[in-house]
Amino acid sequence: SLTLDNGASTPAVSVYSGTHTLDTTLSGSSGIAVSTASGALLILSTNAAVNTDLTLAQGSVELRGNAALSAAALGASTLLRINATNAALGSLSGLTNAQLALAGTSAKLTLTQSADATFSGYLRGDGGALVKKGSATLTLDAPATVYSGRTDVAAGTPAPKTTPLAGAVSVAS
Repeated sequence: SLTLDNGASTPAVSVYSGTHTLDTTLSGSSGIAVSTASGALLILSTNAAVNTDLTLAQGSVELRGNAALSAAALGASTLLRINATNAALGSLSGLTNAQLALAGTSAKLTLTQSADATFSGYLRGDGGALVKKGSATLTLDAPATVYSGRTDVAAGTPAPKTTPLAGAVSVAS
């Protein structure tokens, strides 16, 4: 377990080069701001759990295995790649040109949105599944998307404002 705390300000994790993997629990009282340089990558692996808000300010983060984030706010032109069979995310929001990408046909992200939020970035992937749980509305407000995976709505509302969901959509009754 790793606790990041910087008093009242948000601690920063920066990856300047290469690929770095964390496979532990991260926590902090003021969230965590992550940035990666061009060509660098932070991987949150199978047993990684981020128990605080994660803000991706720059670059790319990849979730693998059963990695879990309590919340992710994606900055403009950032990438959150789901290369996992059972990743979990408590809350999602994102600015213009942010990307949420499901890699491969077995990638699965369960999103338990408990507060209304807007994702203005691109949803990408040619397979896999996005499972929407939680009572809140997630507004998908990107001009276009390249996502043809399955979307399962178990609770709450995905609101594709300008983003069509091209893949199969199932809604629990």
